[in-house]
Amino acid sequence: MIKLLYILKKEFLLIVRDVHAVTILFVMPAVFILIMTLAMKDLFELHSSVVIDILTVNHDAGKRPVALLKAMEEHSTFRFHLIAKDTATESVKEQMLSRDYKFALIIKKNFSTFVNKKGKGKDENPLELLVNPTVPVQTQLVLKSTLDGELSKLRWDAFIGRIDKLLAFAGIDKKDLKANKLSPIDVQYVYKGGQYFKMPSAVQQSVPAWIVFSMFFIVIPISNTFISERDQGTFMRLKSMNVSSPYAAAPLLLLEIR
Repeated sequence: MIKLLYILKKEFLLIVRDVHAVTILFVMPAVFILIMTLAMKDLFELHSSVVIDILTVNHDAGKRPVALLKAMEEHSTFRFHLIAKDTATESVKEQMLSRDYKFALIIKKNFSTFVNKKGKGKDENPLELLVNPTVPVQTQLVLKSTLDGELSKLRWDAFIGRIDKLLAFAGIDKKDLKANKLSPIDVQYVYKGGQYFKMPSAVQQSVPAWIVFSMFFIVIPISNTFISERDQGTFMRLKSMNVSSPYAAAPLLLLEIR
């Protein structure tokens, strides 16, 4: 046991006197852990709440686009950033790339017409979605399906408004026919053993694992000292002298440092 203590003392003295050893044994593993944590950050963020920033141009002067954007932001997943309504498509693409936006939404002039009644002609689609090629397909589908759903709700509510008098004549309350904002699907999470479970963050997942790995950088030089002592037998020869253990271990420490 005393041999282990003196070996550890010798290693710490070597580290204190050697700046390069400190860099290799401590700073480099810390940098390695930081890099791996940042590399895995995006992967673990998929399990947490994510806000998608969308660059938005509204060419329609009606109230329908405002209602669409308000309904989309109620999902707490999308955040729209409006720019000048006279911005051309090419300029939107440039701003999208320069400001590092993954999506850009262009609301065309015929949006209100499309919602209030069925659009006609080649310019029927009232929305144009610009997507950065680096965005995963799953994220694109989430945004596109949400836009489709909210647009369908707006068109249905507009249809109910057009037949308001007919519904009143038939004795039907139009409030019962309007699209419900609340989802009819109840989502529940199933935890193993009935215990609460939370996905770890990138730091919680990476740091403990890579700390164990980085310990090998410290264990290797210490193990080399044990092997050197076993081959040379310096400590055993000193103990064979007629001196106490502390006095025998002190020369060993000096010899190892030299």
